[in-house]
Amino acid sequence: MAHNLATTNGKAAMAFRNDLPWHGLGANLTDQPDATDAEWLEASGTAYQVGLTNLYDARGNQILPNRRVMARLDTMDVFDTTILLSDHYRPIQNAEVVDFARQLTKNDKSVTIETLGALGQGETVWLLMNLGGFQVKKDEMQKYLLFTNNHSGKQCFRGLSTAVRVVCQNTLSLAMGSGKDSGFAIRHKGNLADNLAEAQKIMGIALEEYEKFSEAATAMANKQIKGKDVDIVLNIL
Repeated sequence: MAHNLATTNGKAAMAFRNDLPWHGLGANLTDQPDATDAEWLEASGTAYQVGLTNLYDARGNQILPNRRVMARLDTMDVFDTTILLSDHYRPIQNAEVVDFARQLTKNDKSVTIETLGALGQGETVWLLMNLGGFQVKKDEMQKYLLFTNNHSGKQCFRGLSTAVRVVCQNTLSLAMGSGKDSGFAIRHKGNLADNLAEAQKIMGIALEEYEKFSEAATAMANKQIKGKDVDIVLNIL
């Protein structure tokens, strides 16, 4: 499957508002503007818990007693048997991702959830928050906050600003690739809430840059280029 959406109870693990994703999957919550976070988690199939579990060989013997692996607790699917973790690894639950994003954006009541979903066996979860958009001539450009978490132990919890509407594996990869040097990254240790202030600071800077971009784009769209200036621009391109 090109979209690589996970499944929960036989359904694609995704929910969305506004435009139907290209793959046509997921629960449409456009007509439920007052949906709670719990309802979003349930509709998107991401209400499951994750946790550390022991790994056993074919004879039932525990492999490396001081090392464990991450699993999805509703299905007991192990995400990656090659990544062995200590008890110091702190799982971040999907509900915590949503709550963290809410805390980060609580001062702006216009911010809404755009998409929420899981990929693979549920090891990767993303949350896309809609910050509204701006108009450049006839083109409307959207701005989002993207939060993504990997449960297998491979990656940190990430947050960044993007113009990409994430609805699948490919769009998540595109957003993460274009924003790889921006936003914040939080390791799976300690209390997630302790990182809120630093994350707010970093995301605030990112959004300021986004505002500068929108102003520059609008200014460029309203500027007419004539005569020799056209040749100069074409030569630069």
